[in-house]
Amino acid sequence: MSWDLYREMWGEHGEFVVDGNLKSGEYMDRLNSIKVPTLILVGDHDEVDPSLALATYEKIAGSKLVILPKAGHMTFVDQPGMFEKAVNDFLQQKP
Repeated sequence: MSWDLYREMWGEHGEFVVDGNLKSGEYMDRLNSIKVPTLILVGDHDEVDPSLALATYEKIAGSKLVILPKAGHMTFVDQPGMFEKAVNDFLQQKP
């Protein structure tokens, strides 16, 4: 992992006080322009609060939201079976 890149993105204070170049990366008002099938996966213990995933889901018409129990930010590590099922189910659904 490149700490120089990490610090460039997040800034000097880490992930909880964003003062790097991600500070201007707010796209919530543009999410409604997404017109492709979209799966939003989040762990119920994610450091990115699941309420943000819900807000994202509400902005993308036709999206699917899956909140995995007992999972943090790395849902594919914390709940690999549930993660795989959610992705497979999403990929197999007909548009």
